[in-house]
Amino acid sequence: MTESWRKVPENPEYELSRSGKLRGPGGALCMPDVSNRPVAAARYAVPVGPDRRLYLLVRDGMKKIWGIAFEPTVDWVREVRAEAMAGMEARKAAKRAAKASANALRKSVGRPKCKTGLASADMSAPEEWVTLLDHPRYALSNQGRLRSDCGLLSPNINGSSAATAKYQLWDSHTRTQTSLTIRLAMAEVWGISFVPTSAWVKQIREEVLAEIASKRASKAEAKPETETAAYEPPQQKPKPRSDSGSSRPGRDTMNCPWATPGMLNKADLPPGIDTWDCAEMDPMTHRGENGVWVDVPVQKRTRRAKQQEQEAA
Repeated sequence: MTESWRKVPENPEYELSRSGKLRGPGGALCMPDVSNRPVAAARYAVPVGPDRRLYLLVRDGMKKIWGIAFEPTVDWVREVRAEAMAGMEARKAAKRAAKASANALRKSVGRPKCKTGLASADMSAPEEWVTLLDHPRYALSNQGRLRSDCGLLSPNINGSSAATAKYQLWDSHTRTQTSLTIRLAMAEVWGISFVPTSAWVKQIREEVLAEIASKRASKAEAKPETETAAYEPPQQKPKPRSDSGSSRPGRDTMNCPWATPGMLNKADLPPGIDTWDCAEMDPMTHRGENGVWVDVPVQKRTRRAKQQEQEAA
């Protein structure tokens, strides 16, 4: 019985099955994470960006994508983990077998050519390019240089000898990197006996750096020149004063008659007061005590001494 799958909305490259299993772009099953968590809160880590992951609970994903109430159990987690591990081992075995067959094929193809003799690489001849059959994005020249859609590639030396220099190729379908030995590739593609040297590797790397620098310079020249005006700091508007000396009335305040001349109007008096010349409207006296003036020293020590004098008197 075939299992039904539906895409995860956050990342359509991942699919969730009706039994709660999650598989990635290559069809590999993902392992549910139950570390330091109860089994019922098992979750999957789904990448939703270059540096971001979405932790999707199995029960929430099943309810959201399939509309099914699903509760993970211990047996279900063990079964999914075992199936994921079996798939991982099968993929590793297939990779090992493919690598061994490719190495055997290269050795079988390379040895007869070396015995019969191959033509030496002529660096003075005009450079020609041939597209690789297994990797159509890449082209190899008769001088050992490799280029892609982005430009020349830099050779990589893993060991101490430059004779084993390789190119790293990216396969977008399988999303894996493949190492291409320059010496073997030249023998298979061009039928030329070519052994890279340290001087040749250094020259190719300098050409790659020069190409990158020229691309950056051309991009900088292509940008339109914009005249940058002198920076002027933004002018801040003066804030309206909210103290008692402002002539503008606030939400719960009245107009201050001393801020603007001619404002001593009886219409602005509060209810119950008939004139401005009274203790209630004098800001320098206590309310309700006409003619009482109080001197409050600034320092605390002086205020305390004065208070003691008044108490002693």
